[in-house]
Amino acid sequence: MAEYKYPGDVRWLTHDSPHILFAELAREQGPVVSLLSKRKLVAINGLETITEVLKEQADKLRRPISLKALQSRTAPKTLEIKDGRLHEEQKAIMLKVINEFVMTRIPENEDHIRQATDLIINEIGTGLPTDPDLPVGAGIMSYVHRVNFGSILTRPQAFEMAREFNTLAFIEAALGGRFRTFREELAPPGWEHVFSREFKVFKQNRNPLYETGEKQIEEHARSFDPDRLRDMADGLLKANHDYRQEGPGNIPLPEEDLLAGSMFQLFGASKGTLTMFVLYALHYLAVYQEIQSAIRKEIDEITAKGMQPGFSCRHEIPPTEACLWEILRHSSVTAIAAFNYETKAQVMAAGRKLDKGTILFINYYSTTRDERHWPDPETFDPRRFLDEDGRIDRNRIDRFLPFGIGRHGCLAGNWAQMAMLTLLATLVARCRFERAPSTPKRLGQHPGVFLVPHNYELIARRRESI
Repeated sequence: MAEYKYPGDVRWLTHDSPHILFAELAREQGPVVSLLSKRKLVAINGLETITEVLKEQADKLRRPISLKALQSRTAPKTLEIKDGRLHEEQKAIMLKVINEFVMTRIPENEDHIRQATDLIINEIGTGLPTDPDLPVGAGIMSYVHRVNFGSILTRPQAFEMAREFNTLAFIEAALGGRFRTFREELAPPGWEHVFSREFKVFKQNRNPLYETGEKQIEEHARSFDPDRLRDMADGLLKANHDYRQEGPGNIPLPEEDLLAGSMFQLFGASKGTLTMFVLYALHYLAVYQEIQSAIRKEIDEITAKGMQPGFSCRHEIPPTEACLWEILRHSSVTAIAAFNYETKAQVMAAGRKLDKGTILFINYYSTTRDERHWPDPETFDPRRFLDEDGRIDRNRIDRFLPFGIGRHGCLAGNWAQMAMLTLLATLVARCRFERAPSTPKRLGQHPGVFLVPHNYELIARRRESI
């Protein structure tokens, strides 16, 4: 048997569900799991250890820029790959844009989301078995396109863009390839042939989306008016102008990074995240009828008071918000940190010393299955997020990490929560969801850094027809 310089568990190279393998190994060995690799490589598991590493020792980490999977044309332009001053400056600009066009305009965004929900319901609310994949992709595309680029898509336009950029097949191909490329690059000698062509496929699926953002930026620049900002694309153009006018003499952030790189991340991440959430949510609602009925009861109560169900009335609908958090926990959409880390100094993790140059996989899935925090973790039960008074238990929410943690945590977590809750509440208010004969009780998932759901059918009935 060959001896390797960096020994560890070899199964991660071929295991169908590496997030599950990492969690199982952590239960046997502790939260830091060594993996066989041509580099020093470990998987970090558990809320406490992930927090210890990513939050408390963030200044000792960086993105592993040596990996080819981070050296495509698009990746270095995005916020996710950057460290230090470049990261902080791009992050501040993107947060400002999100705040200006989403978080300070929540009622307006809720209205846009409801219109997108109507598009979805118009397609699936037939009372017949239907695969919601494309309709959901089109509905989410219509909302995300509107907030990013300002224009309202027609139904044919929304479906055309969804077919190109926002089906489960596209999401799985684009995101699923990321972890496979890391396997290819970190595999020890003799394993390279197992992962051939993965990086090429990964890049091919991502570049057209980047080019869409570039095209939109170019079109917006031709009609840009700094005194009349229409959307996020305009917000980035204004931020770029201000940055170059008011910034220090040495301006490190390239224009393409600030414009196309930021646009790629805002547009791409928001559409994919919301699409997967809605598809998971519809399945859980169809399978767990009693939970759907409880949510609908409280939504009907606030509607009778003249309120529109959504994020703005979240304090009035705690069971609905609890369902949102349980969907995120139980599905564990973000299973592994989308990009890994490298230690640039010695790091302590659960009492273990990790040398400089160690590559880290962050297994967020492990925080969703920790029985210390989640009794019977495989059971779907939104009530676990409610306190004794029936209100949301905020301390429970902090026991898993659906939006990551640390400097590279999800930039738009607040935006995602607003949109997810409004989507969930609106769907339940306007439709009733049931299992079709082919609907599985437990939805299959494509493994990777994100757990992309399998396609399925369900039955949706408009409430006015019930």
